[in-house]
Amino acid sequence: MPPNRRIQFAHQWLEQVRDNLATAAATSTDLSAEQLNIMSAKVAESLRIFAEATRHEKSDAA
Repeated sequence: MPPNRRIQFAHQWLEQVRDNLATAAATSTDLSAEQLNIMSAKVAESLRIFAEATRHEKSDAA
């Protein structure tokens, strides 16, 4: 997957997590352990993608 596409994918996942958390908070809806685990995995993978992209940018600039 091209780097820009991966970053867009990571942004999309973070937006989904944000929207799910905001909706749950606004409606006082409980989230299951499974839902929280899925969201946690999306955040972790997104952070990994951003960290990887940052490392590539630094090495390209050198």
